[in-house]
Amino acid sequence: MIAKNRSIIIAEDHLVNQKLICRFFQQFGAETICVNNGEEATDVVLLNPNVDLIFMDIQMPVMSGVEATQKIRSSGINIPIIACTANTDESDFEEYYKAGMNDILIKPFKKQTVYELLKKWIAKLEKDTDFVDAKPSKSANKQDSYNPVVWDVAEMLVATSNNKAVVKQKITDFISRTVSLFEKLTEAVQTSNFLEIQHCSYLLSSNASAVAVNKLSDAARQMELVSKAKNIQTCKLCLDECVAYFEEFNKIAEDWIETND
Repeated sequence: MIAKNRSIIIAEDHLVNQKLICRFFQQFGAETICVNNGEEATDVVLLNPNVDLIFMDIQMPVMSGVEATQKIRSSGINIPIIACTANTDESDFEEYYKAGMNDILIKPFKKQTVYELLKKWIAKLEKDTDFVDAKPSKSANKQDSYNPVVWDVAEMLVATSNNKAVVKQKITDFISRTVSLFEKLTEAVQTSNFLEIQHCSYLLSSNASAVAVNKLSDAARQMELVSKAKNIQTCKLCLDECVAYFEEFNKIAEDWIETND
C-alpha cells in the first residue's frame, strides 16, 4: 500500500469529511490522527513532530488552518502541510502558501484525487527526509510513454489534423524555449526574484499547455501562485518538480519522434 508505515494528521472540524478522508488514508495503509480544530492540530504536531504529513482544513473553530500553520512553522517544524478547502479563489491560495502550506486539496474529497496527492508527497518524502530538498522522480516508465497526463499526443495530432511533421516542429520549438526559460527561472530562484519567477513560470505554463504537456503546465502554474506568496523554499521545490516533469516529457518526446521518423 502506498502509505504503509506513514503517519498523517488530519485537522477537519466537519465530522463527515473527517471520517471520509480518514478512511481513504487508512485504505492506503496510513496511520491517522484526527483532530477537530487548528489549536488541537498544533498541540498534536508539537507532541508528534515526526509525523509525515498534515492535512489541514482552512476554516475551523478555535483556530483556523492558516493560523495553525503559522504557529507550526514558527516552532521550526517542517512537516509538509496540505491545505484542504472548498475555496477555489487563487488569491486565497497565495495566503495559504505564504503561511507555510505546501499544497492544496480541493473539496469535496475524491478518493483518486487524494491518492494522487498522497502519492506525490510520499515520493518527495522518500527522496529526502527534509521535504524542501526532495526531488521528484525523474524516470519515465516506458509503459507510460504516451500517458496524456504527461503529454497528450492525441490532442496535438487532432489540433494539427494529424500532421506529425507539424507536431515535431512544435515540440522541438517548445523544448528550445523551455531550456531558456529554465535558465532564467534558476537564476530568479537563486536571487529570490519573485517577479521574474512569476513571469517565467506563467510563460512556462502557457507554453506547455499549448503543446499539451499537461503535467508540466500544472506544475508551472503552481509555481506562479507560490511566487506571488513569496515563498522561496516552495518555489525551489516547484522548480525541481518542473525540471523533473520536463525531463520526463523529453524522454517521451524523443521516443515518439524516433518512432514516427
